Amino acid sequence: MIIKTFRAETSSAALKRVREEMGGDAIVLKTTQQEGSLGRVVYEVTACLENPTVGQTSKIFPDETTTAPRAIVIEAPELEDQSIVPTPEPTLKPTPEINHQSTDDVWQKRYEKLELKINTFLETGSKEQQSMYAPFENVYEQLLSHDFSAEFINEFITELQETYDSADSTMAFVKMKLAEKIIGYTTEDFSLSHGDKLAVVGPAGAGKSSVMGKLAATLVMREKKKVTLITLDDVKMGAYDETAAYAEILGVDYADNRNAEESAKNNNTITLIDTVALPNIVENIIPINDKLDAIKTNYRIAVFSAIMRSKDVVLFQEQMKTINATHLVITKTDMTSCLGTLITAAHTFGLKIIYTTDTLGGIGLLHRPQAAELVNQILQSEVASE
Repeated sequence: MIIKTFRAETSSAALKRVREEMGGDAIVLKTTQQEGSLGRVVYEVTACLENPTVGQTSKIFPDETTTAPRAIVIEAPELEDQSIVPTPEPTLKPTPEINHQSTDDVWQKRYEKLELKINTFLETGSKEQQSMYAPFENVYEQLLSHDFSAEFINEFITELQETYDSADSTMAFVKMKLAEKIIGYTTEDFSLSHGDKLAVVGPAGAGKSSVMGKLAATLVMREKKKVTLITLDDVKMGAYDETAAYAEILGVDYADNRNAEESAKNNNTITLIDTVALPNIVENIIPINDKLDAIKTNYRIAVFSAIMRSKDVVLFQEQMKTINATHLVITKTDMTSCLGTLITAAHTFGLKIIYTTDTLGGIGLLHRPQAAELVNQILQSEVASE
């Protein structure tokens, strides 16, 4: 058996080296992320090959005088193979003392030693990784379980380590710092006035139309302001009818893609604009952006669903730059217990969250994000106690 650790700048590059040297039968034991020279991140992948051939062994360790770092090589006991090695001629030499220990016993002892070495090796690696986040290992696990992006987690824990005083209560300190982060990503002073033109943008299924409906209801019913609803979505089936229905219920003006620019010239109302789902190809966003420029929008609210994975949110970074989003709304917060998408979106795009929503559809209220409540939900169960 051979165990070897491969290092590369990315995990995929390290795995590629595993496949090149060990082949498809290699078993990955552990993947870790280390800090290399000049602050660069280095990925280590430890893999093993249970029954290496002579050719594979030579490929992995071409220079027999060089000992592979952090590698364990176990050679199998040599057994006679009648099809390869000719039977030696009998001799009259004295019969040596017979070792009655069976081949199975030899293998059993070798496996026991190997298992002990592997366990020691993996345990050491685990301790090394845990020490990277000390004394905030539990915080790391909790943020990871809430689907926070790796970039945010590493930055946040590094900040904790740099400012933590061991005399302080650990969890009280973490809660305070996380609340500060969330407050920095939210705003409570967002408001609209007559003449403002606000567009909701985002991926398909994020809840853009619902956000427009909720916002329109708040402005009309609570703030007693005039509103005009416009939809530019000529792709989603029923988009025109949905916006028209909101307008009819609220008793406000309505326009679609055909007369949107003319309708948006009315500065005596707040114009709310629903848009087509943002495509994955940045070049295809240009027509959407040109249309919003023609309407002269001064707010472009990026809408993301809380049930969307943080990795997928990050993929929309270029789209948000192209569309010039100004603020964030996070929807469907009642459909998941993982809240990492909220912070990942704000952290990735550098935008502030103005509202969150829960109830599906255009009913219900828009909520201002509450830092203390979000912190308690994230740092919950045993992690939230001393």
